[in-house]
Amino acid sequence: MQCWIVSTLRQLRYVTVRTLDRKISTKYIMSSNLDSGFVSENCDNGVTIADSVRVLSIQSHVVSGYVGNKCAVFPLQVLGFDVDFINSVQFSNHTGYGLFKGQVLNDRDLGDLFSGIQANGLVNYTHLLTGYVGSESFLKKIADVVREVKKATSETIYLCDPVLGDAGEFYVPESLIGIYQKEVLPLADIATPNTFELELLSGRKISSEKDAIEAMEVLHGMGVHIVVLTSLDAEGPQLATYVSQRKRKIYYKKRNSRKYTWISDQ
Repeated sequence: MQCWIVSTLRQLRYVTVRTLDRKISTKYIMSSNLDSGFVSENCDNGVTIADSVRVLSIQSHVVSGYVGNKCAVFPLQVLGFDVDFINSVQFSNHTGYGLFKGQVLNDRDLGDLFSGIQANGLVNYTHLLTGYVGSESFLKKIADVVREVKKATSETIYLCDPVLGDAGEFYVPESLIGIYQKEVLPLADIATPNTFELELLSGRKISSEKDAIEAMEVLHGMGVHIVVLTSLDAEGPQLATYVSQRKRKIYYKKRNSRKYTWISDQ
């Protein structure tokens, strides 16, 4: 899932094009097909550089393996993003293993960290990214953080990866579904659910492309501008990825000839 998050943020970024005379101009990448994203632009030396871009990433952390912030922060930094990150959990390894140890952070933990950067005038983010959350109170606090970030910078783009599970298996408490529906997704500019998560959030069973499009419309109704269905595996052996905007433009492409469950470090 993280590869889609990084890709989407990259496609929506502000970029700095450094010309031969070293002058700097900043542009917001817009696509001829979608209102936001899916176009890249190169400077004269063939390198695209992100400038004046600050990302706050709120996701999981693992000691061993690469999921959540462990695999999102570094690629974004390589792309030129200035990334601050807050861990929602600190685990020995991801929960796909038979055993994991660590801490699940709560609303007070998130509030303490955010109030610190807020007090020092550091809440000036162009992008906000949230992923795995392990507790109800933490997820509810995220809604407060999103509002504060957007209050400080009204043009901040918020990408929500509503991590719930995959292939019928929950990774987090089921009670998070309602919080996403009522408190978090209404604040999101972009959401990136998989099929299982889209079913849970929309309340619809997805067994066809038509079902998927209708389910994405439910999320649009919650306020999400762009919905990226990262993997539809309901029809045949191929996975399809869909991008839907409120204007009812649907884009997709086949991703793979086999079905799989994404585990970042396996």
